Amino acid sequence: MSQSPPRSNPSVPASPAASRALGRFELRALLGRSDHSMVWLAFDPQHSREVTLVLPRPQLSDPQLLKLWQSRVLAASGLSHPHVATMLDFGVENRWPYISFNRSLGVTLGEWLVAHPHPTPEESVGWMCSILEALAFAHDAGFSHGDVEPFSVVISDQGAVRLIGLGLPLVSPAGSGTGSQNQPSSLPSHPLQQAAKQDVLAVGVLLQYLLSGQMPLGQSDVAGVIGKMAAKGRDGVRLPRSVTSHLSETLRLISNLAVSDQERQRYTSARTFRSALGGWLEKQVSGFSGPSEVLRERVKELGHLPAGQGVLHFVGQLQNLDPHHTAEIAEHIMDDPGLTLEILRQVNQARMAADPSKANEPVIKVRRAVALLGINGIRRCAQSLKAWPGNLPPPAAEALTKELGRCRLAGRLAQLLAPPGYDPEMIYLVTMMQNLGRFILRYHFAEEAEQI
Repeated sequence: MSQSPPRSNPSVPASPAASRALGRFELRALLGRSDHSMVWLAFDPQHSREVTLVLPRPQLSDPQLLKLWQSRVLAASGLSHPHVATMLDFGVENRWPYISFNRSLGVTLGEWLVAHPHPTPEESVGWMCSILEALAFAHDAGFSHGDVEPFSVVISDQGAVRLIGLGLPLVSPAGSGTGSQNQPSSLPSHPLQQAAKQDVLAVGVLLQYLLSGQMPLGQSDVAGVIGKMAAKGRDGVRLPRSVTSHLSETLRLISNLAVSDQERQRYTSARTFRSALGGWLEKQVSGFSGPSEVLRERVKELGHLPAGQGVLHFVGQLQNLDPHHTAEIAEHIMDDPGLTLEILRQVNQARMAADPSKANEPVIKVRRAVALLGINGIRRCAQSLKAWPGNLPPPAAEALTKELGRCRLAGRLAQLLAPPGYDPEMIYLVTMMQNLGRFILRYHFAEEAEQI
């Protein structure tokens, strides 16, 4: 796997600070900051331990706002989730609200990247999956984060990933343009749904940073990127191929969708984004090739499509039909997509087995296939199909029946609308093939089809 370029580090990890104090805390190093918040490595002499302090950038002068912040953080402190860091303490020192976390929980993601500058895509995606799980939990509980940055994620020596700073935001979600650093407007300043979307977008930007090694749009932090994206696609964010050529196209697509300049194309919740990334990660870890492999296995077991409801009757009547009336037989066959596909498949498979050069000359007309197979060959094709409705429960079978009926109607309508000179059979078959994906989905992925 090719290496990423030297990583720009927007989180300003472990900057030594002059001797400074915040109340009882000795501030030892600035671990990261954005326009909205900052994180310090500090020492708590009262308990003789190092802590990670999360503070807002602005001080608070409004007692009512301070009271509101305290009640919100108190509520957030009751949240319990494996990927949400547990608070040690929170309070206010000289109008600076703070939340403290035990340093033993781990170093910030910004610090981690200084020591390990080239995480694999699997590592990066795994971290983001953990953060998205934490955000989904928080959003369900009525909380947003408001400032997901490399310094708001901590990683332990054992690889456990946690989100810190939940409940801290004192300004509007990034890019909203409301509030100020000197005096935030209100808490909360946006409806939860919009704030949650901003959290999800922030994770998308953070993923772009991890995969490419550089913060998009030349910004120093995630909030800056989102702010520059805010004007309806004024600046687009995409993974640069020049430094991410080693990435799979699936991961590239997921990552780019998460930060699409069209808001309606982005993931609408932490849970849906987590599902997309988790599916990719599971495939990488297990070597499983996804839905296509599931489909191949199901086709082996169940065939492409089941025999239609009238196939058994049709096969029983074949002996009464003149074998030379191929057009009449083809008409009956084309009423059943399953039988049509099986006949074309078997006749072409037999031709290529007998003469490989015929691979470039496939039989694409049912009339021609009928002439080559004969009555007995058609009967064998019909008998090779699973009886209707295969493994489908009644509701799914009814849905597939409606889908097949719509296809037949579309095929007949296409024949009527086709310009003179076009073969009616080919028009019908082309219309059927355009609907093949819908049939396959309804038959082999019935539950997923309903969800879609």
